[in-house]
Amino acid sequence: NIYRSVDSFDFALRRRFMWKEIQPNFNIVNNFLSANWKDKLIEDFNNLNEKIKNDELLGKDYRIGHSYALQIKPIEHRFDSITEVRKFLWEDSIKPLLEEYLRGLGDENKANEKLNEFKKSFGTQQ
Repeated sequence: NIYRSVDSFDFALRRRFMWKEIQPNFNIVNNFLSANWKDKLIEDFNNLNEKIKNDELLGKDYRIGHSYALQIKPIEHRFDSITEVRKFLWEDSIKPLLEEYLRGLGDENKANEKLNEFKKSFGTQQ
C-alpha cells in the first residue's frame, strides 16, 4: 500500500528531526536588496500574505515565504521599476504556486476568481 509507505516515511522523518515553523519575514528582504523599489515589494508581499491568511480556503499555512522575494537578488539590477519586478515574480513564481494550491477546489471559475484577487493584492493589475 503506497499510502502506508508514505506515512511510515513521514513518521520516520518526524521522529528524527526537530520541526520549527518559520514565519514569512519580509524585513529580511530589506537587508538583501538594494533597489529603490524594495520597500514596495515588501509591502506587496505583506498585502498578498494578508489576503492568503484571511482566505477561507487557504489560511496562514499557505502564505508566501520571503525566499520568493530574495530570489530576485542576483538579477535585481535588471529591473527599473516595481511593475517589472511584480510581473516577473508573479508569472514565474507566485502564480504557479497559487494555482497549485487552488487546483483542488474542483471549480475552475472559483479558482480563477481567487487567483485574480490574489494578483490584485500583490499589486499586479489584470
